[in-house]
Amino acid sequence: MPTHSRPTRSSPASIRQAGDAQVITDVRTLRALGHPVRMALVDALLPGPLSATEAGDLIGESATTCSFHLRQLAKYGLVQQHETGPGRRRTWKLSETRWRVPTDVLRSESAQVSMYETILNRFLRRAHRAVMSLAEERDPLWDEASTSSRSPFYLTRAELAEFSAHLDQLVASYRDRYSDRLDNAKKRPRDARPVEVILFAVPAPQDDEDF
Repeated sequence: MPTHSRPTRSSPASIRQAGDAQVITDVRTLRALGHPVRMALVDALLPGPLSATEAGDLIGESATTCSFHLRQLAKYGLVQQHETGPGRRRTWKLSETRWRVPTDVLRSESAQVSMYETILNRFLRRAHRAVMSLAEERDPLWDEASTSSRSPFYLTRAELAEFSAHLDQLVASYRDRYSDRLDNAKKRPRDARPVEVILFAVPAPQDDEDF
């Protein structure tokens, strides 16, 4: 999950930086991200910058609709303008490809309509679709290169924090190493494909009978 691009203007109060991640500190920003069209736009922008027209072609929406939702995402600091080209062509890119949501924000939102649950379900659907797609491709090399696993542990809070920090460092090292490939397609090897890493390292519910 590539580039560490930063907003050209100061980020809104609803977002702050923590290492290589944007921390969403306001429920309204979470709601803005949770809109189906905006989530689709974020997915479309992961491989690199796009114009509203190009994004619309990818997600099946009009350029006008995409332009509106891109401006809304920019309002909350989630995307930013990349460049303006010939014929007033304007492209957009993600301000950051990685977000964190503190638990107090999740709690306040879950009392209403949980946008986080919407986002989480979308991630899980994407992962499921990716696994099914690999099965249809029947490419053993990509299949062997991919991974998914569940690893239960008994950890203290400090040990879980240490484990999470190690995961963050590993992901960040790959982002740093290949960050130039996000904005510049010419830097991507011919056999390179978009790769998405979705991590969960959370305490299991106290009443979890499947642990």
